[in-house]
Amino acid sequence: LTALGCAGVPHDPGYSSYMILALSAARILPGSLDFAVNTLSALSAALAAALTLPLGRRLGLASGLDEGSSRALGLGAAFLAGLSGLLWEQALLAEAYAPAQAVLAVALLAATGATLSWGACVGGGLLAGFGYGIHPLVPAACVLALFGRGVVLGWGKLVKAGSFLAAAAGLLLGLGTS
Repeated sequence: LTALGCAGVPHDPGYSSYMILALSAARILPGSLDFAVNTLSALSAALAAALTLPLGRRLGLASGLDEGSSRALGLGAAFLAGLSGLLWEQALLAEAYAPAQAVLAVALLAATGATLSWGACVGGGLLAGFGYGIHPLVPAACVLALFGRGVVLGWGKLVKAGSFLAAAAGLLLGLGTS
């Protein structure tokens, strides 16, 4: 919080994207800096838990489950994520972990989308690159998700759609913001 108060760098690697998010929250939300950053963490954790529902549903559909079973899988995953002690702990801390989970959840949704559109892949790559400035594991997890998608769908579909190139371009652009 001290680094946020003077718009400084907390320590290497600096978490530049997190600093941008936290400073934006401090300017938008009323009250003290502490309140704004804690609210950012709480809202980010809630978003990460909520996005577990469509992510679980998509993974269920991709693995061959029917719509009802996939929806139940998504609901169960969101329920378990919402009850996770670690998620609650991170929701109550003025740290980068909950925002990293939210950015990761959005990027994973882009990586598991129904279509392999160029825009979705660039957007997912941008989020992964931006997420590096929040926590270094965000882009690594996104690369693993794209790899997993290649295993599930077959590599030919990913290469034909240019997904890897689009995601790589987005990742490089996103890393430029970090």
